[in-house]
Amino acid sequence: MFQVINHVSTHIITPSLLETLSFLKIYIFWNMVHYISCHLYYNYCVPTKWYYSFFTPFYNETPLCKSLNWFYKTSTRTINSIGATLITWSSKIILNSFNYKQKHV
Repeated sequence: MFQVINHVSTHIITPSLLETLSFLKIYIFWNMVHYISCHLYYNYCVPTKWYYSFFTPFYNETPLCKSLNWFYKTSTRTINSIGATLITWSSKIILNSFNYKQKHV
């Protein structure tokens, strides 16, 4: 019984916890990029008055607005793919836990 608990704690929980922390760092990073880029784009690239909307083509062509738009789009795509990443990562952990007997036989 102790061997099973030891195996689970050293080979499954610890690596899983480290990978979970790595995953969370990436997830939090992209969420922060998304949040910041949305707010900065709104503050600097969206006209505040209706008559400023005639200058929207000029706002959108500035390097700041283009880069904020790129960060927004990239973070949106990355956050949308979190589901696939989570399923793939979970499958890897589950498959590695079943392969323990094959590795040590």
